[in-house]
Amino acid sequence: MTKPSYKELIFIWAKIGAMSFGGPAAQILLMFNEIVERRKWLEERAFNSALSFCMLLPGPEAMQLATYLGWRTHGVVGGVVAGLLFVLPGALIVGILSIIYIYYGTHSHMNSAFLGIQSAVVIIIIDAIVKLAKRSVNSVSKTAIATVTFVLLYCYQAPFAVVIIGVGLTAYIFSKEKLQSKPTITQQIGHKFIWRTGGIWLCIWLLPLVAVSILFFDSIFVELAWLFSKIAVLSFGGAYAVLAYMSQTVVVDNQWLTPEIMMDGLGLAETTPGPLILVTEFVGIVSAALSNEEISITRGLLGGGVTLWATFAPCFLWIFLGAPYVDWITQQPKLEYTLSMVSAAITGVILNLFFWFSTHIFFSETLVSSILSSTTTLPKLQSVQFVPIIISLVALSVRKKLGVLGTILLCAIIPLIFGL
Repeated sequence: MTKPSYKELIFIWAKIGAMSFGGPAAQILLMFNEIVERRKWLEERAFNSALSFCMLLPGPEAMQLATYLGWRTHGVVGGVVAGLLFVLPGALIVGILSIIYIYYGTHSHMNSAFLGIQSAVVIIIIDAIVKLAKRSVNSVSKTAIATVTFVLLYCYQAPFAVVIIGVGLTAYIFSKEKLQSKPTITQQIGHKFIWRTGGIWLCIWLLPLVAVSILFFDSIFVELAWLFSKIAVLSFGGAYAVLAYMSQTVVVDNQWLTPEIMMDGLGLAETTPGPLILVTEFVGIVSAALSNEEISITRGLLGGGVTLWATFAPCFLWIFLGAPYVDWITQQPKLEYTLSMVSAAITGVILNLFFWFSTHIFFSETLVSSILSSTTTLPKLQSVQFVPIIISLVALSVRKKLGVLGTILLCAIIPLIFGL
């Protein structure tokens, strides 16, 4: 294992941040190739342990892995540099695209392109469900967890946070595995480290949001700050799980955006480098910019900044607090079992997201069913829209050959070519 210079550190993480297209799997592979195989900055075993640790945490695992890898070579400074450089290129691009969207998103040609993007995103979500289900829903109990989660969310609009916390606590309490009895690393390092590190990064995360709450009392900025702080704590399962929770709050509860705009934001985030969870920046910019009668880009940029801070600042807290304990944490069977059950529940969460989006994309009208006291949203079959269905079928046929970015670009072009 070799230690890079700060110049090398900055160059490589800037390169990874600019090239990190294709979602978490592609981003993690890119990091492995650059950090482990090509430059030997870390051993494969340590990389895999770090990845397992990051998957236990809420938030974007790829960004947290980048932060950890930077920490392994240059401590806290290296972690901050790696984490920021992994996020900033994508954040800059998403910010620019969001502003363009605000002004030109309703143009006829843009509408056509986004119709194709929305249709492609539905297929991308199906891919995410299939991949997660193969890995996470591999027993009767996990299938039951996924099914119950889907029913509670889609049919009864149960709060996302309550469902996920309930599954996690239940799995942890009733797990038969016992914690290992060997001395913990906490005892070896000392509790002062925990309190000092946790206190510093908790203040870095929350004090700016408290300042926003004081300066912009009773405004959308305050709501954005605490909504995305809550999401940062509860966002197990990746960006699609976050999107399900965020959609319920932003679209259904607060009505800041429409389902179609949410789909457009996800499509834009899919085409840019960096974590897919950057869709939160799009939501912050567009929601804030359109929150008054007049469009305000200044308000939009502030909203985007608030959501970025609330989403990513906690990642540094989780990593710097837990990094010295990675080997111990990843060997705890109760935590591993709990995570497996939460992952099964996340499959139900993303399935809920698929049904919710596809209902609004493939049908122009919906109705609410009250079977067994539920409030299930169902499509009106006579309002079916064939154009997005056809484009989705095209996406389904080419997604493996073209990848995420290629599929989205092709589906954006199809409606423009045929004047749809």
